[in-house]
Amino acid sequence: MIGRLQVDSCSQILGSDQVTNFEVRMVAEVNLYWILYEQCCTADVDLPKAQSSLHSWKQDWKLVLGKLNKFFVEMCRKQLLKLDGIFPGIYDSP
Repeated sequence: MIGRLQVDSCSQILGSDQVTNFEVRMVAEVNLYWILYEQCCTADVDLPKAQSSLHSWKQDWKLVLGKLNKFFVEMCRKQLLKLDGIFPGIYDSP
């Protein structure tokens, strides 16, 4: 089981001069899944807070997302669209 501390630790690799594109993508993905787990997988979902967290994630990773391979971008888009079906408006731009 991982927690917030381990998720935050993943980001430390980003400070390395030798970080690979794959590693950067994995850090982005771990952070996305943590948001989904923390904000959207509870009995009482705070929709505005979940939307805000996902919008922040998109902003934090927008430079990376612009450089990512098609597969990863499509995977993230599909996850956000699934959430939009459950929580309308979650995929809308702020």
